Amino acid sequence: MGRVKEISVFQHSPQFDAYDRLKVYYDNGQAQVKELLKEAFAIYSAKTEFVPGVSPSKYRLFQAADLACTLELVRAKLEDSGVMSESENSFFGGVKAFRKGYLKPIERKRHK
Repeated sequence: MGRVKEISVFQHSPQFDAYDRLKVYYDNGQAQVKELLKEAFAIYSAKTEFVPGVSPSKYRLFQAADLACTLELVRAKLEDSGVMSESENSFFGGVKAFRKGYLKPIERKRHK
């Protein structure tokens, strides 16, 4: 497996501290991910609400986050192995199209 990039909630605490309430949207697809999210946001437990059973069709922000995570996973996979799966190639149109049509535009939107 390739490198793992660690991102901590603590790194972004000034942004989280600025809000009175935090909502974490998750579709409960994987129990391990749900538990990791609860653990990561435990320091904000008093002001964090976990929204259960999120339907992606009802939440545009959830859809955007899901897309961003998918793109990040494919990017990490490319950095590690340099190849895409057959389905990724079919969906994204190959590595060059993925980088130009998906990664570059999303990188411009990255919060700094």
